[in-house]
Amino acid sequence: MKLIANIKTLFLITKEIIKKISSLYIVFSVNLRKLQSMNKIDRYKILMRHIVSSGIAPSQKAFAALLGYSNESSFSQIINEKVKEPKDFIHKIKRLVPGLNTEWLQTGEGEMISQVVQTNQNGDNINGKTVKVTKDSSDKLIEVILEQSKQISKSQEQIDRLISIIEQK
Repeated sequence: MKLIANIKTLFLITKEIIKKISSLYIVFSVNLRKLQSMNKIDRYKILMRHIVSSGIAPSQKAFAALLGYSNESSFSQIINEKVKEPKDFIHKIKRLVPGLNTEWLQTGEGEMISQVVQTNQNGDNINGKTVKVTKDSSDKLIEVILEQSKQISKSQEQIDRLISIIEQK
């Protein structure tokens, strides 16, 4: 009796997961169409959100200052295509934004960030952020990954057993 209740619960959960996946697919499709129809101004807006959220600069004004623009309005006019973009403008941005795909910025082709950039050989500075990896922390991460792998295997075994029970009925 408990097994049948568990199977019913599993089916209800599966049904809800399928509904959520379907709605996510619809949202993804709509967003994909929007991304495909973006212009350069839209791409600059997305890039500015990335710059702020990744900590490259705290604001558009601060990023403009990093590029050498003391007047935020001058920078804003460039990215809003009110004035002509200087020849070295994208090159300056690329120097400050690790992995920026300039092809994406200019045409919309490809991904905004084309790669993860490691800025030095010993790996303690990645994408401009200090990273400390000790043997203890890496050992703990490996332990967690192994434990999660075991849990996934157990879950898969339980699912397989439930499926075989269902198929027998």
